[in-house]
Amino acid sequence: MNILFVTNRIDKVCGVSNHIKTLMNNLSSEINCYLLSGGGDNISAFKSLNIEIIIDKKIRHEIRSYSNYLYSVIKVIRICKKNKIDLIHAHTHYHTNIAKVASRYLGIKVIQSNHGLLKEQGKLNHFSGDKIIVLNEYLLKYLKENNFPRIQDVVLIRNGFDIGNKNINVEKIENKKLKILCASRYEEEKGITDYIISVSKIKKEYFERCKFYLIGSGSLETELKKLNNKYGNKVIFLPPVENLNQLLISNDIFVFCSRAAEGLPTVLIEAGINNNLIITSDFEGYESIIRKDVDALVFKKNVSDDLKDKIEYAVNNLDKLQELKVSFFEKIKEQYNLKQMISKTIALYEECTGK
Repeated sequence: MNILFVTNRIDKVCGVSNHIKTLMNNLSSEINCYLLSGGGDNISAFKSLNIEIIIDKKIRHEIRSYSNYLYSVIKVIRICKKNKIDLIHAHTHYHTNIAKVASRYLGIKVIQSNHGLLKEQGKLNHFSGDKIIVLNEYLLKYLKENNFPRIQDVVLIRNGFDIGNKNINVEKIENKKLKILCASRYEEEKGITDYIISVSKIKKEYFERCKFYLIGSGSLETELKKLNNKYGNKVIFLPPVENLNQLLISNDIFVFCSRAAEGLPTVLIEAGINNNLIITSDFEGYESIIRKDVDALVFKKNVSDDLKDKIEYAVNNLDKLQELKVSFFEKIKEQYNLKQMISKTIALYEECTGK
């Protein structure tokens, strides 16, 4: 079976990119994967998978135009014909629409993975795949409540993670300098300004006990650095890394500030696996992933004062909050199983191709 994966970008601090890599790396050896992407800063990480990678900036959503859309449709058709593609798996609504047009000519089906809701309707259908994978119950409920006409074509497949032999460390926290990290794409909907502003409001004595870090990339990088400078450079910007786990394994508190309707923020699960206490915004759909004050501390999105209070509370009560880390880790083991994700995805591939 030959499958073409299509996505906008492959970046280091990007849950969609990490998900695609995990999926490709664990599929059956009988499935041949091809990747079409608009570029990104983490393409090199995919080269170890021994797959064919096609990079073309014209397919990017941010430079969309009528001519680039048509160009992208033709590009997909040519790739599929050359490589005898049996199925297209697209990971944004824009690229699903492109793939769907191409599929009518090719006579193959398109699977769409929905990684989060877009509330503003544009020119293109947000759910155009022949089959639509949603990553959590919130997305499935949203489609049902809004009378999505093809609800029978929507499949819930949670992201899966390789936990290996990891366990949660619940030993008493020694008098060390705590590391507090926020990792995200630098885009408006990710709420990074809330993190920088909240850290600027934290009382001076906390900086003797903590260091605050930020890692990511995106269109707002220059703006965020200017904002941080305005507030005294209290957040340390880190360059993107190929494997975020390298940072998370030595981190203490992880902060997630999204304002968007998320599918499944991969970074939250990665932080939970790596023994981090999580402080997250109440982004749309968080209840299907996080139980407030059971798995993590939750603050009101867009409210930097509330985030500041949660950070100070976490620093002062980290030993007492160890039970939250244990609870979330156990939930990850139960609900975000890698083998289950792979088996369900392969079953969907076989259903769509008849192979």
